[in-house]
Amino acid sequence: TATWLPITISTVGWWAMVTAQSFVLYSRLNFVLFNPRVLHLVLYMIFVNILLLMVPTTVLTYASNFSGSNKFDNAFSVYEKIQIIGFSIQEIVISGLYIQATRHMIKLNPEGESRKIVIQLFIINFVFIIMDLALIALESANLYTYQTTFKGLVYSIKLKLEFAVLGKLVHIANHHDRKPESSHLGRPSEGPS
Repeated sequence: TATWLPITISTVGWWAMVTAQSFVLYSRLNFVLFNPRVLHLVLYMIFVNILLLMVPTTVLTYASNFSGSNKFDNAFSVYEKIQIIGFSIQEIVISGLYIQATRHMIKLNPEGESRKIVIQLFIINFVFIIMDLALIALESANLYTYQTTFKGLVYSIKLKLEFAVLGKLVHIANHHDRKPESSHLGRPSEGPS
């Protein structure tokens, strides 16, 4: 029904789902990518897409449901395609950065405990790209109901996988950041007397 409560709940859930996914992807990017300039550009891209894609879609959602004019329905239909492609491109870019960085990490560390995690990260980001392409295909085919339902499933799967890999990446980062304590004949070194 076109009442404000379900539309507001749906809109708030959509904002939280899409924004959370982008920020979770971004939050672990610094574990594999060590270029501050690229990290800042990714964060900038997320904020720009919020302004350019989420805000207009939200306005058009309310306008198409409460104005009684078909022109807002048509505008919403067009902009919905634009925003799904925009957010998918954003996530494909971030996943591409992960894939590139993990390929580099595999070359640097071809064996060991972290190799398995890096390969999982590579595969997961490849699967994310396929899911984003599936969302674009559903939207392009004008299967709005299926696309909306599938979008919730995709983002739920993505978030669960992201948190699982994030924990492993934190473990790797902490493991590599530890420095052995210097010791002299099995005793901790002492500072100057």
